[in-house]
Amino acid sequence: MAFILFNDGIEETTETFASGWQRHHEYLASISTKLPNSAREFALADWHYNFNDHRAPHDGWVNSVLIYESATGDRKQNRQIHIKISLLGAYHDGIIELEYINVANYKLGSSFSAHGDWLRDEIRLSEKGLVLHEIEIAGENWLIESEDICYVWLPNG
Repeated sequence: MAFILFNDGIEETTETFASGWQRHHEYLASISTKLPNSAREFALADWHYNFNDHRAPHDGWVNSVLIYESATGDRKQNRQIHIKISLLGAYHDGIIELEYINVANYKLGSSFSAHGDWLRDEIRLSEKGLVLHEIEIAGENWLIESEDICYVWLPNG
């Protein structure tokens, strides 16, 4: 159930966005104790949805998306998927790194020759109790289900 992502045919107005934002805020508060520490800190950070804060992902540009597998076991048969997204911050004065640990499911896509701007994102719990991060980026919705999300802000300079 999306709260502030409006690509499902609902007409977006100031009122529908404000209502969705309030429901999303209440939802995050209700699941905060079920989120891993890193995902909770990112989801509830005051700056996360403050578009004037340089650490917010809004309007960031994708630098890279890395999908990799870690392996353990005597034959490296125990494999886990991880995803690392690097964004140029909206004010071009830093890099945002998001790493998704032990990914259970993901859907990424692009309809253009560039990814475009990170518009909005929501953090929810999946039916499996994992962290579900849905990102609206240049007309596409990315969906990543993982055990945790680690956020790092790297200011230039």
